[in-house]
Amino acid sequence: LLLTTDTTLQPFLDMLDDSSTTSNVSTVRAVILKVLSHPEIYNGFDQVAAKLQAKSGDAAYAGILKTLELFSYGSIGDYQQNTGLYLPLNEAHLTKLRQLTVLTRVQQACIQGQSSIPYAALAQALGETASNDTVNRSMELVMISGLYARIWNGRLCQKSQTFCLG
Repeated sequence: LLLTTDTTLQPFLDMLDDSSTTSNVSTVRAVILKVLSHPEIYNGFDQVAAKLQAKSGDAAYAGILKTLELFSYGSIGDYQQNTGLYLPLNEAHLTKLRQLTVLTRVQQACIQGQSSIPYAALAQALGETASNDTVNRSMELVMISGLYARIWNGRLCQKSQTFCLG
């Protein structure tokens, strides 16, 4: 996997070090939403949350912290089960969350020594229950966007309905 976002994330972390920024929930929310939609940031959300731990008892920051936790350790399914816990997410945020969900599945496959992942397993990870052309195309779009973003390496094989890790 090809993720290195330290230099891209650092300016946002620096902003959150400033007490005038973190004292204004609207400003913090705006910074967090920019981090979540940034096209080069796919990890480090737990570092962002650590900058806000002093605010963990403040109800105004609850949704922000839950959203950062979701992007750090959760999945698109977690979001779909209870959207009210999180900040409102736009399509760019949801796309990234889908990519992170697939990334978790790809990492699991690597740990288990698998060389490919069936489309059905990827669709299931994304919360898609039916196996049809629309589901496959939706899942393929997530996979292709992850390939172009260099989140993972591999190739899609429509004939065998698998993502071959590579």
